[in-house]
Amino acid sequence: MQQSLEDINKVLTGFSISVQFQIDPDYKELIVKVVDQDTGKLIRQIPTEDVVKMSKAMDNLKGLLFSQSV
Repeated sequence: MQQSLEDINKVLTGFSISVQFQIDPDYKELIVKVVDQDTGKLIRQIPTEDVVKMSKAMDNLKGLLFSQSV
């Protein structure tokens, strides 16, 4: 896996783009970020930041709904 990531980043270096992979500590899912190496600007994130925020909000709501006794 690591070698594949390095190969992808080598190919993208010619385009001044890097791909970053990370696991969101709260969301527990893979997040892929495409970043402009020259400016550091985020070009694209998968899933989007809005989707990650919505998922966290839904988890919080689920916790509220199921943590109360009936």
